[in-house]
Amino acid sequence: AEVESIFSLSKSWGKYSLVGQMKYIKDLESDDSTTLQLLPRITFDAARQRIGDSDFYYALKTEYTNFWSQDGPGGERMIVRPTLAASFNLWDAINLAPEITYRERYYWDLSDDQDSDSQGMVAFTTRATTRVQKTYSQPFGLLGKLRHSIEPELIYTYIPEIDQTDLPYFDELDRVDNANILAYALTQRLTVRFDHVDDEPTYRELLYWRLSQAYDLTDEFRDRRFQDLRLQMVLLPTEWLTLQSDTSLDVHSGDWTRVTAAGKIADQQENSVRLLYSYE
Repeated sequence: AEVESIFSLSKSWGKYSLVGQMKYIKDLESDDSTTLQLLPRITFDAARQRIGDSDFYYALKTEYTNFWSQDGPGGERMIVRPTLAASFNLWDAINLAPEITYRERYYWDLSDDQDSDSQGMVAFTTRATTRVQKTYSQPFGLLGKLRHSIEPELIYTYIPEIDQTDLPYFDELDRVDNANILAYALTQRLTVRFDHVDDEPTYRELLYWRLSQAYDLTDEFRDRRFQDLRLQMVLLPTEWLTLQSDTSLDVHSGDWTRVTAAGKIADQQENSVRLLYSYE
């Protein structure tokens, strides 16, 4: 058993945010002096924003972490991830959104007399989406109109294979898997409009339903190219009740690899009760 002690401060302004965190982990069953502590971790992020009046956007994620342990490994790491993206409308029907991200990792003051090191890598993603929708009039109650939308989507992701064995390993961010993946998804939404006599109409998304799957083009997955089939659903029958599910099916074995279901009841005073079931 472990106890985590976390102290954090955050500041945000507009589309920028700065977060500082101190995290100390204590093993209650043994006196492990090699446990890595984050003293501190500091992140600075710039959310996606348009470049002038163009069709291009930029975003930035940065993270500095000082890893410390009494008798184990340690060192400092800086990750800088700028992103350049675009959004194009083709024939007023298809949205094409290419995105390229550069990730640079810097390491210094490493334990065991390791030299400072760094490595950069590029990731590319492009997404093609479209939407078909229809609005239905409702003749009863305050329910004004019901909109049903269907959104097909194709996503391609490419991350080149790069040897990272010479880099230190503190956490999962020190190893980035290569990828050559084509994914598809189909999303359906039901959105209702409530008409009020004296006020502006209000909207609520009654149903969110998404089916997705990826096809792996890398050589190591030549015998199992189709990844798990994933179904996500969020149902909001009332303003105070939310039902969610997230399931994944292994299409090769026919077994469920993950089943998650949750229900939440909340009132207008921000009191809530949530029940969650998860199986993997």
